[in-house]
Amino acid sequence: MKNVICILALLCAVNALKQDLIDPSDSLERLVNVQKTATEAILKGLLLFEERTKQNLKTRLNELKTEALVDVHNTINEAFENVNQAINKGKQEGKKTDECYYYARNNLETKNTNAIAELEACIQNGQTTMESPLANVASSIEATEKLLMDLDAIIPNCYSTSFLKMQACVVKNLVLSGATLKRIASNAREVTTTAGVVYAKTIVDVRSCVTTNTADIRTFSTDIVIYTNNCIRNAPEDRPKPSTTTKPSTIIGTSSITAKPSITLKPVV
Repeated sequence: MKNVICILALLCAVNALKQDLIDPSDSLERLVNVQKTATEAILKGLLLFEERTKQNLKTRLNELKTEALVDVHNTINEAFENVNQAINKGKQEGKKTDECYYYARNNLETKNTNAIAELEACIQNGQTTMESPLANVASSIEATEKLLMDLDAIIPNCYSTSFLKMQACVVKNLVLSGATLKRIASNAREVTTTAGVVYAKTIVDVRSCVTTNTADIRTFSTDIVIYTNNCIRNAPEDRPKPSTTTKPSTIIGTSSITAKPSITLKPVV
């Protein structure tokens, strides 16, 4: 059995030797392919990391934005409903409520606009923070692709009718490309690790930003409702002058709650 194995191994070695004698460049090409395989593996890893990071960033930021918009929408509408109840109660008690109404409406509408702008800023800051780490990954991908092109050019550029001359050229280029491959591998590990750390921190920071924003609008809305109740409680009675035809004050009706304070949530792309 051992003799059979030895014979087979010898035949394989002889066959490989024959192939090299027929075309000596084959052995040199195999040496080049070793580095190409390693380089292609690095490139594949970088491209996959870049794609996943971009997609995860987009998804998480959209989720945070949508959740915050819904929170703002509900908070503002709830505040308007409470103001509406207070206005109606004041009307029933014969109080002058116009000033209380306009103050509450203007402040809530302004706060709604500002809250959405601040929310957009939170999301934009997250996107901006990730630009530099992702740019470094892109640069590493570019360098890896260039190395692959350089490796592909070694055999054609070194081709010679003299095998020894061709061999010397190929080996010299492989030494240089090998050093480049080491630098690229090290850089790929560094940029992906850094981007991963920055990504995790970015999501935490954006979540904190939108949470602060939504908490602030809840506090503000509560204060407006409290102010409105106090305003109506201290409001004078609405006594129309005999010579003047009074026009009933506009009250925030159900339709107003939907039309004016409601936030139009645009589909998140």
